[in-house]
Amino acid sequence: MNGIHSRGIIHRDIKPENIILTPNDQPIIIDWGFAFQSKGIKETGFRGTLYYMSPEMIDEYDGPEIDVWSLGVILYEMLTGHVPFYTKREDPTGAYLYLEIHKMNVDYTRKGLTPEFIILLKRIFTPAEKRITLSEILNE
Repeated sequence: MNGIHSRGIIHRDIKPENIILTPNDQPIIIDWGFAFQSKGIKETGFRGTLYYMSPEMIDEYDGPEIDVWSLGVILYEMLTGHVPFYTKREDPTGAYLYLEIHKMNVDYTRKGLTPEFIILLKRIFTPAEKRITLSEILNE
């Protein structure tokens, strides 16, 4: 993922269903149908799967921070068994779920979250301009 981000390519639909494992347990990201090459021009358009979508995807975005957010959602889900953003309301349009994502209100008390992961997730579930990059995650 870091390699494609360094070339300005953004996936836009990172979710568990789009990650497969090789026989050697190496993850491979599939389904590049929503991918685009960022050229510093803001993109608009609702693409991807709402549970894994960053808040700026509703408005404008142009960089890999949207994929980092999605990876954070997957990490949270792997550690806790739950997605970090959800609504108990009937929500056929996704509007209430989007509001929960936009608030960035995450339950960091769930079982499975260690202090180290909580620190990392707090750096992911933050506004795009402050979000940790994939390179920073790999270097820490």
